[in-house]
Amino acid sequence: MFWQSGPSVMFDLGRTFTSAVARRPDALAIVDGELRLTYQEWWQRIGCTAAALRGLGLGPGDHLVSVLQNRWEAATLHWASQLTGIVMTPLNWRVSADELGYVLADAGARALVYEPVSA
Repeated sequence: MFWQSGPSVMFDLGRTFTSAVARRPDALAIVDGELRLTYQEWWQRIGCTAAALRGLGLGPGDHLVSVLQNRWEAATLHWASQLTGIVMTPLNWRVSADELGYVLADAGARALVYEPVSA
């Protein structure tokens, strides 16, 4: 589990997703081109991504900026961030270097995720 449970914890986006995984693990959750993942399959990838973020030393309250196209990887990073308490700021993949520099500084970002098209 990625979160603490109990009566004092709110129902958040992460719990919404995990509820969908529990209700219909074999249902189709995401389609991106040829990629088709069930909730259970996607959950495993999200869990691996969350573990990688924690392995980088990121945790609750840390800021992560992403410069990704609208693809399954961006959605996976979003859910991994939600489940680990990381604050994610997604930017359009066409962001200028000046705009990116401003956001990185303003957000106090500890990490940046981008793809070659955005480099």
